[in-house]
Amino acid sequence: MDQLETPNAIPAARSPRGVSTLWIAVSLALIAGVIGGRSWSGGDAAIAADPTNEATATREAELQELSALQTKVAQTVVCVVPTETATATPPPSPTVVPAVEAGHELTYGDVWKITVGTIANVGAPEGMHPRGMYLQVSLTMTNPSDSNQSPPFADWRLIDNAGNTYRVDSEATSKIVSKAWGLKIEGNTTVDRGLVFDVATDAGNDFLLESKAEPTFRVHLVLEARG
Repeated sequence: MDQLETPNAIPAARSPRGVSTLWIAVSLALIAGVIGGRSWSGGDAAIAADPTNEATATREAELQELSALQTKVAQTVVCVVPTETATATPPPSPTVVPAVEAGHELTYGDVWKITVGTIANVGAPEGMHPRGMYLQVSLTMTNPSDSNQSPPFADWRLIDNAGNTYRVDSEATSKIVSKAWGLKIEGNTTVDRGLVFDVATDAGNDFLLESKAEPTFRVHLVLEARG
C-alpha cells in the first residue's frame, strides 16, 4: 500500500500573549525615541531662544571692552612739545642821582627853586622829649609862579649813615621854628623855612635830604655842631 505523503506541517500559531509582549516592546522603543529627540531639540531651542543668556553675554563683553579702553587711556603717554620760555627782562633799576652839596639851588618840580643850607643840633623845648635828638635843617624856598603853593615837605625824608629814614616832626618844627612852617608860599616870593627831625643819637654826622616825589632832589648835609 502506497504510503500517503504527509502534508507540510503548518507552524503552530503564536499565542496571543507573545504577540502582545512584542508590540509592547516596539511601542516603548518608539515612544522613547520620540521623547528623547524632542528633549534634545527642545533643549537647544530653549538655550538659543533664551534672550537673558544672550543679553548677559553681550553686556559682559561690553564691560570687558570698556575696561580695556580705560586701561589703554590711563597708560597713554602724552607727549608735550617743549616750547621756548621767554626770559623776563628785569626792569631797569632807576638811576640814582648823585647828591648835591648843601648851598646849591635846585629846581624842584615845575614850581620851586630850593636851596638847602645847614643842619644843626637844637635843644628840645620845655616839655618836649625827643626819642633821640632834634636836628634842624634850614632852607630857602622861592615860588616863581603867580599862585600860592604849598611846600612839598610831606614827601621829604632825612636819611642817616645807617640808612634810617626820618620824617619831619611837625610838632617840634612848630615849636622850634614856627607854626607857619607848612603854610602856603605866595607867588613870586622867596622865604626862609626850617624843618626839625627827631633822629637817633648815634645817627652820625652825614645825612641826605631826599624827596619821594622828586628823585633828582638829593642834598648832602654834614652836621655842624652838637648841643
